[in-house]
Amino acid sequence: MTDVIGVSALNRYVKSTLDSDGFLSDLALRGEVSGFVNHVKSGHWYFTLKDEKASVKAVMFRQEARRLGFVPQDGMRVVVRCRVSLYEATGSFQVYVQDLFPDGLGAAQLAFD
Repeated sequence: MTDVIGVSALNRYVKSTLDSDGFLSDLALRGEVSGFVNHVKSGHWYFTLKDEKASVKAVMFRQEARRLGFVPQDGMRVVVRCRVSLYEATGSFQVYVQDLFPDGLGAAQLAFD
């Protein structure tokens, strides 16, 4: 019979697997910002990066966000430097953004304009 493990053990294993992958530890990723939230209390930014076919949750912690000279807006196309990991507590796959650069206007912003 297959070994039985707990959810915590599974999430810990998946997180360590993602964290040990060199390709996923320093990645440039292009997408459109959606659902941007500036969590005032913590200073962290939460948003979704999406393209025409998929999306991924993203977080930028306060210390990185403070270095930027702008605040991203929904519909903005960006390139982020990030690492891919798993938030163990919820099993959420996400990218942890270290830097963020504008990359033109996204489809949502163009439609709005």
